[in-house]
Amino acid sequence: MNEAVTEWYFSLGWLITILVAFYLLKNLVLEFIGQALISIPIIGSLAMWILALILLPGTVVHEISHFVAATFLFVKVNKINFWPQKTDKGVALGHILPAKKPDPFRDALIGVAPLIGGSAVLVIIVALGFRFPMPTYFLGAPHLATELSTLRTHIDLHSARDLVVLWLLFSIGNTLFPSKADTRAWLLVGVLVAALAGALWYFTRIGPSDLLARLPLSLLEAVNMAIFALTLVLILDLILVMPLFIIVWGLGALAGRRK
Repeated sequence: MNEAVTEWYFSLGWLITILVAFYLLKNLVLEFIGQALISIPIIGSLAMWILALILLPGTVVHEISHFVAATFLFVKVNKINFWPQKTDKGVALGHILPAKKPDPFRDALIGVAPLIGGSAVLVIIVALGFRFPMPTYFLGAPHLATELSTLRTHIDLHSARDLVVLWLLFSIGNTLFPSKADTRAWLLVGVLVAALAGALWYFTRIGPSDLLARLPLSLLEAVNMAIFALTLVLILDLILVMPLFIIVWGLGALAGRRK
């Protein structure tokens, strides 16, 4: 196994770990804490709009990613919306409305578009916003800590510009994960892709390592840059989770006393 394939496996493993962590924090930060805020009678509607404004850049990137993917796949979009709407399941921060439901393959690609588009935007924001040269190789924990420590020297928390950059990272990073509606076709498409991969290996003996070896190095570098940007957002989330819990608990207790 050559060095590039080994790095692909390490990078993909790290990426999957980061995305699982994002999924858990998305449910915690956006769904649990957000829904708890909105359910407080005194401030429910106001909290919904505050949350929507905080996450507006991410909502725009998310829905535009859907729209661009749909356009490239020749799926007509009748409507695109960036404003929150209350639904039976909570609050929808935005949505697109296709003219008709696409086939499962195009539906799956449109659904995954925000993850790809949002990650690309995060890389650009970190690189340009903090004037930081993004690492293009697999870091691993020790080197990742070193790079993050170096990045910290590029961030001035007393600078309004840097605070805006951090806000954009938080907003886009916490809205790039596909919603439940976005993933409705993933299971079917995943099963079909796995079946095709199995058939390819059986008849040609071309396995995952052979396919990874044929991918351009530039794609691996892009994945590694995305991993670094996503890790930065994950750290921001971990820093903010406890204060958010305290705020929600305090507001809930205050609303309870005022009943």
